[in-house]
Amino acid sequence: MTPVFHQQSPLRFIDALVRGTPPPVTIEDGRRSLQMILSAYEAARTGRTVRVPGPDRPTPV
Repeated sequence: MTPVFHQQSPLRFIDALVRGTPPPVTIEDGRRSLQMILSAYEAARTGRTVRVPGPDRPTPV
């Protein structure tokens, strides 16, 4: 079985820690991914279009 991307992510992160190099995925990448998922859930729940906050669209408080 060939490993897929999500299975390699933790290994690449650990490798970056061991080598002292920047991780392949940043905290900001993770935050954006979570925001997209939460926006999708909100859109599904409300039946409305939900804009994903970004650099030009700040996160609503």
